[in-house]
Amino acid sequence: MILPALFWMELRCVVAVIRHGDRTPKQKMKMEVRHPKFFALFAKYDGYKDGHVKLKKPKQLQEVLDIARGLLAEIEQKRADPETEEKKGKLEQLKSVLEM
Repeated sequence: MILPALFWMELRCVVAVIRHGDRTPKQKMKMEVRHPKFFALFAKYDGYKDGHVKLKKPKQLQEVLDIARGLLAEIEQKRADPETEEKKGKLEQLKSVLEM
């Protein structure tokens, strides 16, 4: 008895399991601010009404970057208060993250 050619073929298969949850974790940075420029930004975007502000748009993030650059310039020119000088490292980190 001759068996059909299909009988002798091997079934080959590839199974892939892909998890949709494999994402990079959110990159967050927390920084305590007390400078009036940050409070003005908070007020501008209704932070006092909502109790929080989420800045996501490029224009909004540019405003934060401009504040950080200005405060770092004040620190470099020795015009900043001691509390702002303490935050120099965090301001530089904020600046570098926003510039990327």
